[in-house]
Amino acid sequence: MESAPRAYRLKVGNADLFRNSTEPGTSPYIPDGRPFLNFVTLEKGAIRLIMVSRPDKRNEPARGLITTLSNPGGAQFTPASAPIVLRRVVDHTLQLGFIRPGALSYESYRRELEMVVPDFGVFALASPQAACVAAE
Repeated sequence: MESAPRAYRLKVGNADLFRNSTEPGTSPYIPDGRPFLNFVTLEKGAIRLIMVSRPDKRNEPARGLITTLSNPGGAQFTPASAPIVLRRVVDHTLQLGFIRPGALSYESYRRELEMVVPDFGVFALASPQAACVAAE
């Protein structure tokens, strides 16, 4: 089952870069000399970890993975990861929300997300042999 891409606005200003706070919002961690940036969002008890590449050029997007909890139905929560692309937008408005097939932006969003794996993120699955050994 394929789900529709979701597009959101994530505002990170200079004041947010070094704050040490537990208030809702986005707290980035930008380690020196590392090729990835880390963002932690906290909103109404929901925590998301976003790990993206550090773009080489100013107009390149940051690509990576978002990890959160999925709750497709009921009270059971399951850890889930998905590809994510962060792009700086200053001079135009993008389509936000669920981007469904047939929408003007669907193909461009889909292509951007497909570029994440395997260069900027990997979904590592255990081989059947490893799963059998772990179960024994």
